[in-house]
Amino acid sequence: MTRIFSHSSLFVIILSSLLLTACDDKKGPPILGDREAIFVGDDPLLADPSLKNTKVTLPQTRVYKSWPSASGAVDHSFDPVALGSDLKKAWSESIGTGSGSSERLLNGPVAADGRIFTVDTQGYVSAFDIQTGEQLWSKDSTPEDLSTQAFSGGLAYENGFVFIVTPAAEIVMMKAKDGSIEKRFSLTAPVRAAPTVKNGYIYAVNINNQLEAINYRTGEPAWSHSGIMEIAGLLGGASPALTADLLIVPYTSGEVYALHPGNGLPLWSESLVSLTKLDPISSLFHIKARPVVKGNHVYLIGNGGVMSCLDTNSGKTLWTHTVGGIRSP
Repeated sequence: MTRIFSHSSLFVIILSSLLLTACDDKKGPPILGDREAIFVGDDPLLADPSLKNTKVTLPQTRVYKSWPSASGAVDHSFDPVALGSDLKKAWSESIGTGSGSSERLLNGPVAADGRIFTVDTQGYVSAFDIQTGEQLWSKDSTPEDLSTQAFSGGLAYENGFVFIVTPAAEIVMMKAKDGSIEKRFSLTAPVRAAPTVKNGYIYAVNINNQLEAINYRTGEPAWSHSGIMEIAGLLGGASPALTADLLIVPYTSGEVYALHPGNGLPLWSESLVSLTKLDPISSLFHIKARPVVKGNHVYLIGNGGVMSCLDTNSGKTLWTHTVGGIRSP
């Protein structure tokens, strides 16, 4: 039988022969010395054996009558929630348009004054009776010249008002009783995370890594603070954590700042950046998880593979682990 070879087939045969010829059994002398790994993996997160017999106790459970911020409290710390012994669905209602191929619902509801407040991906803010689920009102928070939007805003509540961030670089202040718009505040860039609102001030981190503080009583900007600008980050963000005299602000760069709530003066700063992360996702040092303040400690975790506990007074690192995440510890 006659076989006909194409030029490409002949080239493959010749190349294979050359490669096989080069692979002989001759080996050079071994290289002496200790071998060290150049790609260092994460340290395993293991339980401390010395704590084996330590009794773990939890705080007393608590009944929460309101949930005015994204995590329940402005410091993002709360005691275990008291639940009934026989849990069952009380009611369910649609809040509007949810996530789709081109829209994302990024933030959850808040609750106060016997009502639950929600926002959908098209910017419609709704209020529901917390006992019956009856929809009390639903209002469009977006400006008239914005026909559509891709991401939902975040909500906060204080003193009879609901605050909603919009993709049009605005914060809208609505009356909780009927949804009527009281004020609109302009921002320098859109915000993906829910704002932190307390004592007449709104604190919001925009997509340009800038914290903007607004006095909602006067409607005037109070001050601002900027982190390192990043060209890439995860979808969404973290609301700042607030105490009586400290505002903990996380940025997409992996930076975290402690600022004075009244004037924005930096008190200390730290970075959750790991130099051992080589994959494309972990190299984004975005702190998407909300900082949690408990006593004199603040607990932080970043996408870049660092979890730390810092002293709130000095910013000193009390301990750290090479573990990353996008949810609060």
